[in-house]
Amino acid sequence: MVDDVAIDVQTSDSPLVDFPGEGVAMPVAVEKVGDRLYRLIGVPVLAESASFGDVIEAEPVEGGGLRFVRVAEPGGWRTFLYALPAYKLDGAWAWALLEELTARGGHWEQVLFGLLFLCLPPGLDLDPTPWVESVWPWPLVAEEVPSKSAPN
Repeated sequence: MVDDVAIDVQTSDSPLVDFPGEGVAMPVAVEKVGDRLYRLIGVPVLAESASFGDVIEAEPVEGGGLRFVRVAEPGGWRTFLYALPAYKLDGAWAWALLEELTARGGHWEQVLFGLLFLCLPPGLDLDPTPWVESVWPWPLVAEEVPSKSAPN
């Protein structure tokens, strides 16, 4: 990784969360749960040091953003990433699958049109890959994103 490159992505009303150790900043939906503590209720798409569901310690910065300090409490969620044609998520079958995932306590986000993040809560023993393959049998990416905040 190049150390002198910083990437900022600002496309939503969520606060811009800066991950200084990674050189990336992006909007991520958060829920304040304590003094300088925030639960990530959105996927930190470009970051590797925190995952969906983690409680992070962050410093408020000028402009309403946050600067990541550390993961205070791992959320234990598993995140899967798929790249597939965005139009495949527009059909009734795909929406039925995403609604089923939500009904089971999961979370999903579609980013940059064709990137689909599926987040599974702790205790949900499910591999969503067969679901995604039933919508589009050849996803360009089908992998579980390793969480650096998860206990080993």
